[in-house]
Amino acid sequence: HNPLEPLIDFALGELAFSTGEYQKAIPYYEKVYANQPIVAGVEVGSRLAESYASTGEFEQAIEYYQATDSDDPDTLFRYGFIAYRADRIDISIKMWEQLLEKDPNYQSVYLYLAQSYELEGMVQEAYNTAVKGLKVDEFNKELYHLAGVLAHRIGDEKESIRLVKEAISIDPGFKEAVLFLIESYKQVENN
Repeated sequence: HNPLEPLIDFALGELAFSTGEYQKAIPYYEKVYANQPIVAGVEVGSRLAESYASTGEFEQAIEYYQATDSDDPDTLFRYGFIAYRADRIDISIKMWEQLLEKDPNYQSVYLYLAQSYELEGMVQEAYNTAVKGLKVDEFNKELYHLAGVLAHRIGDEKESIRLVKEAISIDPGFKEAVLFLIESYKQVENN
């Protein structure tokens, strides 16, 4: 048994991975992972999770993420995202909440977490998350739009209109936001 073998397999896995040949990388990583879950400071399990996710095998990817006990914010973000793609919203929420405890300034997570709460019918949590997100990411038109829609859903029309106007001031061509605003004004007139 050659002690260099795992390193060679790892290197071949990394090579395939770096050129986007995920299907090719998987068997190399699998061989290494069986004996050595961490090589040169790299969690082989995360690489496997990424590779499986990139080939569309989300369930497989989730299993590897569950096995890696990484609390690296980027890993938590990707794990949450893959769970989201696999319709495991419960896992996404857990990972993204964990991520925000570690790093509340991780901007890109707020929109996804708010959308996940909304999908689970947790409208108030979704709204609170979107509003928190706007404190760290104040030029995110999607986040303003979502916060506005959620404000409408919890019955705060004034805030809803204010937030959606912000989205439009960032991007005057933001069609969904403009249409939402027109609808809102119509409803106000009819009441």
